[in-house]
Amino acid sequence: MARFAFSLAERAVRRRWEKEFDDHEQQQRQSDKLDTDVALGAVTDSPGPHVPNPQKTRYSCRKCRTVLFGVADLEDPPHTQSQHSFRKKGASHNITSSLCQSHFLAQPLSWMGGCGDMEGKLHCPKCLYKVGHYSWTGAQCSCGTWVVPALMIPKSKVDEMKRAGGSWRLKD
Repeated sequence: MARFAFSLAERAVRRRWEKEFDDHEQQQRQSDKLDTDVALGAVTDSPGPHVPNPQKTRYSCRKCRTVLFGVADLEDPPHTQSQHSFRKKGASHNITSSLCQSHFLAQPLSWMGGCGDMEGKLHCPKCLYKVGHYSWTGAQCSCGTWVVPALMIPKSKVDEMKRAGGSWRLKD
């Protein structure tokens, strides 16, 4: 019975991802057409929704699976633990606390809305689930490094999706 339920759920998720991928391809074609129009002199009034590269790793909302950002949107180069890393007072320095538990984005994305305040929360545009926070004054990563500016999304709030063959798979 459990295998049957699992196979039904797997098929439903696969269909949804395929639909999202097809929708993304259609948006990409429209975006390419708009890019051509802009190159020919046409003017667009507003930017479209942020769509990460479909061939690379993407990150989606853990609750509703809406694609939020891609690997190309992460800070480049990623921060590294340096001599200026700080441990929280009273925290033991073990291997699990020194690993980064969050993704840091290089710049605000269109779905984030107004990031005009000094700091605030980031919510999924579809289900309004809190996926992270931003702070223009910076924030401390779990590895101890201070990252400025900080557009921080904890790994526990998003699912990493990798392209496997013709379909998307959650990374185990």
